[in-house]
Amino acid sequence: MGSFVQGDIGGGLLGVGLDVGGIAAFTFGYLAFANAAIGAYADPFNVPTEGLGVMLAGGAIISFSRIYQLIRPFTRAQRYNDDLRHALGM
Repeated sequence: MGSFVQGDIGGGLLGVGLDVGGIAAFTFGYLAFANAAIGAYADPFNVPTEGLGVMLAGGAIISFSRIYQLIRPFTRAQRYNDDLRHALGM
């Protein structure tokens, strides 16, 4: 939300999009894994792996999004300050 408050609509939309995509991927992977686990319940030595890759990808996307959203406001503020300094002739 901070990107929207700063007026950085592109950064805010990218951050929200990454969050939604990461959560969707993680949820889809979890549901696929749970569905496979229910089907494999009869055999205790059969460990399902369906959906684990998608869950990991979703977690990685969410982690990247958090790091991006921590760094983006500082780079945006620096660019804003540079533009302001240039406009004021300093």
